[in-house]
Amino acid sequence: MFTYSEKFLKIRSKTAQLIPLKANTVQCVVHLRKEAWKKINPGRSLRALILKARQGGVTTWEQALSFHRCATRPYQHAVTLAHTADSVEKIYEMVRLFYRYLPPLLRPHMKRENRRVHNFDRLNSQFYVGSAGSVAFGRGTTIQRAHCSEVAFWTGDVQDTMAGILEAAAQGEVVCETTANGTGGWFHQTWTEAEQGANEWCPIFIPWWVDPTNTILLHGAGAEIRETLTDHEKDLINRHRLTTGQLAWRRDKLRSLKQLFAQEYPETATEAFLSSGTCFFNLAIISALMQQAPDPAKKHLPGGYEVRWEPPQKGVQYAAGCDTSEGLPGCDRSGVGLLRKDTGACVAALHGLFSPRVLADHCVRICREYNNALLGVERENHGHAVIQKIQDLGYGQSHYMGGSLFYHKLGREGTTRPGWHTNAETRAIMLDRMAEALEEGTILMRDREFLSEALSFRLQPSGKFEADQGTHDDAVIKWSIANMMRQHHTVTAGVLTHS
Repeated sequence: MFTYSEKFLKIRSKTAQLIPLKANTVQCVVHLRKEAWKKINPGRSLRALILKARQGGVTTWEQALSFHRCATRPYQHAVTLAHTADSVEKIYEMVRLFYRYLPPLLRPHMKRENRRVHNFDRLNSQFYVGSAGSVAFGRGTTIQRAHCSEVAFWTGDVQDTMAGILEAAAQGEVVCETTANGTGGWFHQTWTEAEQGANEWCPIFIPWWVDPTNTILLHGAGAEIRETLTDHEKDLINRHRLTTGQLAWRRDKLRSLKQLFAQEYPETATEAFLSSGTCFFNLAIISALMQQAPDPAKKHLPGGYEVRWEPPQKGVQYAAGCDTSEGLPGCDRSGVGLLRKDTGACVAALHGLFSPRVLADHCVRICREYNNALLGVERENHGHAVIQKIQDLGYGQSHYMGGSLFYHKLGREGTTRPGWHTNAETRAIMLDRMAEALEEGTILMRDREFLSEALSFRLQPSGKFEADQGTHDDAVIKWSIANMMRQHHTVTAGVLTHS
């Protein structure tokens, strides 16, 4: 294929010149990773997900592969589907150039072009380029190769469209390539499952540094870059052997794209999904924390797990936040997170699908271990049941009366109720203070669950900052409540004391 493309296929360069399609580094890496997957999965049809940075030429190479198959083999049916009419037109123009500039002896006979179909009638092969959702694959349709371009941007019932493609290409190849477009859609869900080995897809991530053109010729200015390296840049050098020229290019792109850099030129697969919308938290800070966050051993519990970054320390005061749920399959998750009051470091957390009764048991157990940590439990929904059980377990005395359960005040009359009350005002305050703590470095966030959720905690069409569809925000809520608890103290006999 590499020889065929370089000798016989032509493309338009960025300077509008007609040049041979010589595979670049990104195209070679993608191609070789797919071939490696085929070798370790003999007999299985290729199902590839390609998560890419901008301007790598992945779409062009996939078009060349489909064209080569149909133009050189009999009885082949290849399909390319894109997300917009403009994209379809641009992609089809590649096919027209491939065919137009083939040497006459290699150019297969073609019927007249019809609706973006190259029909090589003497080979009984055809190559179609169209819009996603515009073609229905019925029973009996057979495809040898399907290329799905910018899948994360497809609209409509993507699940149904992909089901039809996969059925039609049951014995053929299916390649889905895209830049990221947030979380919660078909591509993000399928990618996440593929990374976990939970489906048949082969995930291929292409960070920006795979493209060797993403660099700047420094002309002796490399020393200045080396003298001003950030911790994250040092980590990139150690992990990926980046050059000062690549770091200079990265700094230049960061200045121009700012938070969109993570979308256009991702460094991790998780970061790649930071695409559309306005994220509530500072993406650069969340990304840096994600790189640094440890991966502690998880103690598995019925319905979830527990992690500890630090054991309880004598004389240290702790604060805990609890987000509740019904604890049934399909419901939101629940859990509790504990912080040191002095350093803001995450010390322990529970996360999973726990019933209100079981969650209360865990809250009391772990808060007692951590020096009777001041516990704030969200009152709304199933929080009442959790609070009642906590009180039954003897951990229900108000922090206003020397206890370690947070009570909120109602209005000016001073009446108190157990738990953290989340309304429009208090929700905005706790989220703002969490964002400020992260930016000011007054909280040491180690929890990957929080960091992952923070990436998809965005401004929604409703005008409210919430988790993207199909994602969660329970870790964001519990740690934000815990952070608020750092600012409250136990009151005994009219004197402020720490819990």
